[in-house]
Amino acid sequence: MPRMSSNTMLLAIATTTIYLLQQPMFTLTSAFNTYSESTLQRLAQASSLSYLSLDKMSSSPYYEKCQLQPLIQVVDAESESGATIFRALPKNIDDNDNDDHESNTQKIIVACRGSANPKNFGTNLKFNLVPANRLSQNDIPEDALVHDGFQSASVGLWKELSQPLEKLLNGDDDTEIVFTGHSLGAATALLCATHYNASHKNQHQPSSSSSSS
Repeated sequence: MPRMSSNTMLLAIATTTIYLLQQPMFTLTSAFNTYSESTLQRLAQASSLSYLSLDKMSSSPYYEKCQLQPLIQVVDAESESGATIFRALPKNIDDNDNDDHESNTQKIIVACRGSANPKNFGTNLKFNLVPANRLSQNDIPEDALVHDGFQSASVGLWKELSQPLEKLLNGDDDTEIVFTGHSLGAATALLCATHYNASHKNQHQPSSSSSSS
């Protein structure tokens, strides 16, 4: 796992257990102490919606429940991994509904899509561990290893995500950013958060909430 800044939080959400991986000590604590249950549900719903094209999302029962506005959808042509950028209305991704400051903070959710086509499943099968030398970090330990397919997919997907995110943020340092995803999307969400963190070390520090089965 690459080293992150002290403000970065990575959430690895498995099917039945949720852990928080917080830098720099990599101490595991319950993610329920970080996000409310309703927030975790909305992030899972965003991960589900990311499987649909923008014009089909309104037909999902999750669309109105999560109250997230889909803004942009991107796909990496090489790996065919995809992601949808959502904007949350106030209090949609809040840890404390009574916190006026948090409720007024703009929140951007990047939901990375899981496996949806044969090429995605091929990415999953490239499970050999390789040096993590393609991630956008300057302080990755020399002996760090990462899933070959996930690293390649995240590199391609981040190239598609980086410019749209920059335009949305437009220099707003108060925006909160959450990366989330399911299955393959869980892995690309974690690694795209790594790419983002490297390019914004002193600005927006993202959280990554990833659901894997």
